[in-house]
Amino acid sequence: MNPKRRAILDQPSGTEGLQLRETWNHKRLVGELSALMERWGYLPIRTPVLDYYDAFAPLLSDGHTGAMYRLIDREGDILAVRPDATLFLAKQVARMLRNDDLPVRVYYAETILRPDDRRNISRNEFFQIGAELIGDGTTDGDLEVAVLLMQLLDSALPEQSVLHIGSRVIADEITGTLSEPDAEAFRRALALHDDPTCRSVLAVAGVGAEPADVIMGFLLSIGTAAETGRALADLERELGRVSGSPSSCFLEEARRLIHIAKVLEELYGPERIRVDPSETGSQGYHSGVAFQAYAPGAEAAVASGGRYDTLYGHFGLETPAVGFSIMLRRLERLKCAGELPTIEQVKPDGREFLDRLREAEEARHSGRNTSL
Repeated sequence: MNPKRRAILDQPSGTEGLQLRETWNHKRLVGELSALMERWGYLPIRTPVLDYYDAFAPLLSDGHTGAMYRLIDREGDILAVRPDATLFLAKQVARMLRNDDLPVRVYYAETILRPDDRRNISRNEFFQIGAELIGDGTTDGDLEVAVLLMQLLDSALPEQSVLHIGSRVIADEITGTLSEPDAEAFRRALALHDDPTCRSVLAVAGVGAEPADVIMGFLLSIGTAAETGRALADLERELGRVSGSPSSCFLEEARRLIHIAKVLEELYGPERIRVDPSETGSQGYHSGVAFQAYAPGAEAAVASGGRYDTLYGHFGLETPAVGFSIMLRRLERLKCAGELPTIEQVKPDGREFLDRLREAEEARHSGRNTSL
């Protein structure tokens, strides 16, 4: 196909249009979720579409450097096109705030651009809505963000989503002696439940076959708070038998996840909350609790988030933070589409424009959508 014809008939990778009904429902859903976050005390914030790539490059692992578009400006500097609201937001907020201003609660609703397979263009996700609690490093902060996320998901898809909770700390405690590439390989394999690859990485770390059996049995388990508590007790007992007990930090974080899950189960029931040690964070900057939400019919997680206590320090503001992003297009594909609004029309009937305008304005003042 010649370039001119392709430009008319095709779209570049990473772009997607919305039709009338989709746009109407998208706008309504964004409005509903934004209003809910504002009732929780979160205020809106906007981030730039472009920023300097070098500001973020140190935060990107090898697996994420190709996940953003890059441009060159007139001065020759490399710019990044917003691939993730959290990264751009962290830089912006760190320049604006001081520690005396914290904690701060913000939310965003923004388009992101990520290179993806052209063949799956209609299934790409390019709109995030999310929230961040900046300046709170407590477990209560983790719970606040998790409950807010569940309320937002229930607003769109009542009682359908399931939240999986894990932690970057648990994986890092196991791979602490490894190089970062090996540690990242372990986290990727763990997320995929790739047991053989995980075991090969553990072997590099000097973990014997028998302790590896016990550790992987726990890391690949997914269950309720009670089930995970029993699995953790089994882990301690078995590792004690084969001389390879987990660190105190590992155990403390596992118990904290169980506590978080118990609180959430009281609100949403055990069938909607899962402790999942294979969840270690979808981004390289995650540093603590991590979670992803899944819904029936979605091809991937509809929301993800977690704690990133070192991210803001990279930009000069030493403060903890926790937040989430909802992949809105995935939710919209699952939500029943509403009808377009009813629009009345003031018909000409031979009348002058001003007469018809006055009648339409009266209808609009009474709350009816009216066209001429």
